[in-house]
Amino acid sequence: GALFGNVKQLGVQGLACASTGVYAAGVTFGILKVIDVTVGLRVPDSEEREGLDATQHGEEAYGESGGTAAYEMEEEGTPRPRARAVEEAVAE
Repeated sequence: GALFGNVKQLGVQGLACASTGVYAAGVTFGILKVIDVTVGLRVPDSEEREGLDATQHGEEAYGESGGTAAYEMEEEGTPRPRARAVEEAVAE
């Protein structure tokens, strides 16, 4: 190696690392393109808006009282806790 005076070997190893990275990126891109054309990589926008936890897994990631998903926007654009919004909707 380079420590024993063979700097050329270090260049060969660097080129091998770079070419491996380019190869891996190219093959990954090709695989993703084939998947995108056949079944698609994204879920529909409606499922994305509803939340993938509910539509894909049948779960709720955050309970009614915690996490950032526990807030929804009011008409004025200010967030309010979702638990309060649910209580208000049930009371109506």
